[in-house]
Amino acid sequence: MEDYTALIKTLRYLATEIPCPDCPLAEECPGIESCCFGHAARVIEELSSRKWISTKEQLPETLKPVIVARPCNKSETMRVEQGYLQPNGWWKVYGTNVKRVCYWMPIPEPPEED
Repeated sequence: MEDYTALIKTLRYLATEIPCPDCPLAEECPGIESCCFGHAARVIEELSSRKWISTKEQLPETLKPVIVARPCNKSETMRVEQGYLQPNGWWKVYGTNVKRVCYWMPIPEPPEED
C-alpha cells in the first residue's frame, strides 16, 4: 500500500488557511477540522491505515459483512468481494459458499449525509 503521509501533511497544512481562498463554501466553513482539505486528509488517513487481516491470524465475527480477498478459480490472482463468515466455517460470498478466503477487512462506515 502506498504511503500517503506527505499528501496528508500537505492537506492539513492547506487546511490551516481558513477560509480557503476562492472556496465556494468559505462563508459556511466552521473551521480547520471541517474544512474540505481537513476532511480529505482524514479520509485518506483512514483509508491508508486499513490493513488486510490474514484469515490465518484472525477471523471476523460470524455473519458480519466484511471485504474479503480470495484467489480467482485456479489462478492465484486475488479477487476482492463482500462476504461473511458462516458459523459452519464456510464463507458466503455473493450467495456462494466458498472455503478459500485468504484476507479480510472491515467494511468502512458509510458517508455522513447532511
